[in-house]
Amino acid sequence: TLPDTGVSLCMIVRDEEERLGNCLDSVRDLVDEIVIVDTGSVDGTVAVAEQYGARVGHFEWCDDFSAARNVSLSMATGDWIMWLDADDLMPAEYHDEIRRLIGGGPRQSYFFVLDDQGYENVNCLQMRLFPNLPGVEFEMPIHEQVTPSLARLGVEMVHTDIRVVHTGYSTPEVVNAKKDRYLRIMEEWLESHPESY
Repeated sequence: TLPDTGVSLCMIVRDEEERLGNCLDSVRDLVDEIVIVDTGSVDGTVAVAEQYGARVGHFEWCDDFSAARNVSLSMATGDWIMWLDADDLMPAEYHDEIRRLIGGGPRQSYFFVLDDQGYENVNCLQMRLFPNLPGVEFEMPIHEQVTPSLARLGVEMVHTDIRVVHTGYSTPEVVNAKKDRYLRIMEEWLESHPESY
């Protein structure tokens, strides 16, 4: 018999009731499970997640994106994990390619292209689809990466042309606020992790 190739969509969100539905609509026919970890919303984000049948977890925010994402990984039951943010969209034209990748066996992981169409036009590779294996985890408090753990587990990492449309960086004010926030988080982390210099 063929192995179950279910895909768990793993997300961390906060105050995203305006955008979360569009994100989830873009993967409605692609994923088998939606796992959403809320990090302190005061709007209707959790209600939106529940409307889509998500498994909802809660995380007390501590300026560590990896810690929050790892909670979402721990809740996932699918053989595969794909992660998105609430301001991401997965174009339908790539769904068949993603299904083909997960049907090929669980020992590879896949970079997608982040296509930022906001104030700053940015394209970069991000590891977005990988097998749900013990020991897979995100690292670093910001610009969190799962690739070091995949490398330790010997999972091959493959580049693809699949594009995730990112809509969040809409104005220079939003971009600068995010930069300031990330800089503060990283400076505080380095103070408590001097061996990482």
